[in-house]
Amino acid sequence: MSILFSGRSNQKLAEALTKRAGLKRGKIEIENFSDGEIYVRVGENIKNKEVFILQSLNCPAGENLCELLLMADALKDLAPKKISAILPFFAYRRQERKKEAGEALAAKLVARLLET
Repeated sequence: MSILFSGRSNQKLAEALTKRAGLKRGKIEIENFSDGEIYVRVGENIKNKEVFILQSLNCPAGENLCELLLMADALKDLAPKKISAILPFFAYRRQERKKEAGEALAAKLVARLLET
């Protein structure tokens, strides 16, 4: 059975997806330290299982992206068969082309971070 882990950006959508698609909702603890740093801990065995991470990169995009990357890293360490990210909203999508020299290609960078 596939397992869906959700960040804090889309809890209602995660509930709907688990019911509609028959996915198991993964146990994950996500908190902020007093200085704003994000803490993530996966609370179950996912070895050789297919897992999905649901996280929108809506406002605050940087914080939601960091949360997504930390979830992916925590999951990766537990040896799942496959990790797929579901991003209902992809921030930085407007920054896919350079108009002038010296501009960052944020969409490409975020995609590479997720792939890695």
